[in-house]
Order: sequence, then structure tokens, then C-alpha cells
Amino acid sequence: MAVAEVLTKVGASLAGMGHAVLGYEPMAWTDSLDWTSRVRKLRESSGERSGMAKAWAEVPQSLLDSLSPETARQCAESFRLGMERSAIRRAYCRKLAHVYTCKECGRPAKLISNCKNRMCVECAAKNFDALFARFKEVDSLIPSAIRCLPGWGWHVFDCSFRHDGDAPTRTELRAMVGVIRRTAERAVREACREFVDARKGCRLRLNEDGSPMVSADGWPIGGAKDGEARELKGWTAIWFPEHQAPDNAARKRGVRGGKKTIPARWELRFGYDLIRVTEFGFDNVNAHFHGAYFGPRLDYWYDESVLKGERRLVCGGALVEIFKRESGLPVNEEHPSRGGLGEESYTIFFEPARKGFRSVLAHALKYTKKIPRSTPEGLARLELTLEGTRRVALLGMHYGVPLKSKPRALKCLSCGGELERVKGIGLVLLSEVVDLPDAVGECAGDSESLDLEADSGLDVAEVRGP
Repeated sequence: MAVAEVLTKVGASLAGMGHAVLGYEPMAWTDSLDWTSRVRKLRESSGERSGMAKAWAEVPQSLLDSLSPETARQCAESFRLGMERSAIRRAYCRKLAHVYTCKECGRPAKLISNCKNRMCVECAAKNFDALFARFKEVDSLIPSAIRCLPGWGWHVFDCSFRHDGDAPTRTELRAMVGVIRRTAERAVREACREFVDARKGCRLRLNEDGSPMVSADGWPIGGAKDGEARELKGWTAIWFPEHQAPDNAARKRGVRGGKKTIPARWELRFGYDLIRVTEFGFDNVNAHFHGAYFGPRLDYWYDESVLKGERRLVCGGALVEIFKRESGLPVNEEHPSRGGLGEESYTIFFEPARKGFRSVLAHALKYTKKIPRSTPEGLARLELTLEGTRRVALLGMHYGVPLKSKPRALKCLSCGGELERVKGIGLVLLSEVVDLPDAVGECAGDSESLDLEADSGLDVAEVRGP
């Protein structure tokens, strides 16, 4: 009897014993040897460097030929508009993979890499899942004292700007973002004038250990200039650890990527939050914003009969007047976010969330997985418009607070063990490892979010008259 045959029979016998003891089928010794040899070849061919090209001219023609006509046109337009890195990432979307091995049984697996481009059809659903997993933590950050204030809760907060049939420029989009921020802040201050005025001239008092002083009801204590201690109802103390932030002054001097150190500190913030999402409609010429807002009920009304009749929304109140005033401010060329658009807009939809926080968050974020209807060239131009701005941002008391979702641990399909990256191997072409099974749990999002029924919001647009 040949040695190989004997070893095969012995291996099969040991495998059967291993399955009985371990509860899963151990990796065959021949497969283990083959995988060890394959890993060595992958290290020699690719090493730790990424398999992605550094310049558009270096992208292999074979990869470009494998792209769909729409993707190829979008990449070409991105490159023409000066977004070379975006074009390269889009071309390599789902063309590269990380290689993993199971800590338990030693079997290999792959994790396909996505470009995460905001205008990528293939990444839209995954982008939504990742954003939902990240921003769902906001609700748990709200202090109980603020949550218990009468009339405070989650609301739909949607805004639409006037347009003349042309897509907004990057400067106009930044101005719109500034208008939304100032509108929400000033509307909240108008609704809670007594709470806001109580903070004037006060500094947060700290205990000897550096923690903020709070009252028995959970409100921070502020010290006035005359020494009076005030209970700051409606306010909260937010802790910011030491961190690096962009140094705009250094960047204006030509220091690329200049950063400065911001020391650790406590900050007094008024108790409202707004998760703002940028969206484009009507062939990408109507930039509007969907939001999930927590805070006091704002002064607002709308005609429900008009809305149900699918005619133009009729609305009013202090919130609408503030929005009209802020959007009508002159354009600020030097700092667009500090100015307006030079023309009033007045379409806002604001109402309490009917199904709770998760539904209103799904309403705001659902548009991140709905790529606007446009040509590939139009999607590239939209990406250029969004460059330098956050499509999804958190404003209010938790502005600047790091939100980090915990990624799911990758699991082995065979035994359920934890996967770890193979050392010495970076991103490799998917074609080299296409036969490996996919890693389980590669999505870091919350699968429940996809099943939520989102709150209804604003689906009407405002068109500038002749």
C-alpha cells in the first residue's frame, strides 16, 4: 500500500475523531499544506502593499475592461473633474479583498473591499448600514434630565431650498449647510429663551476631581460673575478628550494637512441634537435636507389638507420665518457657511416622530442608499459638489463628539471561530482569491435598520418662479 494512501486513511480517521471532539470538521492536512504554500506566494507577489494603483494611468486595462459601461463613464468623468483618487477607488470597488484565516480551524476566508463612494450604487446599502450603526448611538447619549423635559422628543426636520433648474455649486451647498445650522440653533433658542438667558455670564463649576457640578435633578451648576450659583436647566456638560483638529491658519499658509492639538475640556451645550442629511432631487437640481431632530417642540404649523392633496406645502411659524431670514442673507464669498443664498426659501416640514427614534433616523438616512437618478457623468459631478462637505452630520449638543460603532467580529463559515488578517498580505486582487469563502459578519451595520418603516417626511420641492 502506498504511503500517500496510508496517510490519507489515517487523516480521514483523525478528521472523524476531530469532528466528534471539536464539533466541526478540522481542516485537512493536505489543504493546510496547500494554503501555507499559497500564502507564501501571495506574500512574494503582493506583500503588504495595496493592490490598488496609485495613479489613474497605472490602472490595468484588464480591470477597466471589466467595468460596466456606466461605471467606466463615471470613473472617467471623476478623473476629468480632478478627482483622481475617487476615480481609482470607484474602479477598484469590489475588485480587491483582504485575506483572513480562522484562529480555530485555520481555514482561509476573504473580505471584499468596497470603495464607499457616496455615489456608488454597489456601496449604497452598505453605506446606509454603517451610518445607521454609527448614528443610532446618539439617542443613548442624551441625558435623562433633558429627555424628561415636557414637550421634548424626536421630530422629523426637513428643509428644501429654492432653485432655478441648475444643480447647486459647492459654494451654494456650503451656504445651505450653514443656513440649516443657524436655523435650528436660533429656533431652539427662541423656543427656550428663559433657559438660554439663564446661561449668560455663567461658567461651568467643577468639583475638585475635575467633574462638573450637577444639581439633584441632574442639571449642571454654573457660576455667575457675582458669585451666584445657578442651576442651568436645559443645558448639559459634554466632555471632550484631547484630540487633533485641522489647523485652518496653517493650511492657509500652505501647510498641507496641518493640525493642532485641542486640550481636553468640559463644554456647556444646550440640549438639542440634529442629524442632517443632504439629498438631491428633481434631476439633481433640488438640494434639500432631511433631518432627525431631538429637542423642544418648535413654533411651526402646516396645512395638512394641502400636503395630502400633493400640492405645494403651506407652512408657517417662527421656524419658517427664521429659515426665510437666514436663507435670504447675502452670499458670503469668503466664508459661504456664514452667509445665505441671497434669496428667501420657506419650505420646511417639522412634526413629531410617530414611531420613535429609530424610525426617524431611518427616514433621514434612507436617502444615502437611494442614489439620485442621473447619468454617470451627473453622479461624478454630484460627488464633486459634495467634496469638502459632510453629507451626514450631527449638530447640537453632541457636535464634535466621536461616534464609533463597534464592528462585528468576522466569523468562520465552517466552525464559527474568529477570523484574523493574514500578516504580511495587504489588499490583493479578488481574482487571486475568488475561490475563498466570504467572511461572515463583514457588514458593520444594524440589519434591523433595513426592516424599519421610516417616518414620512418632505417630498415636495420649491421651484423659483420666473
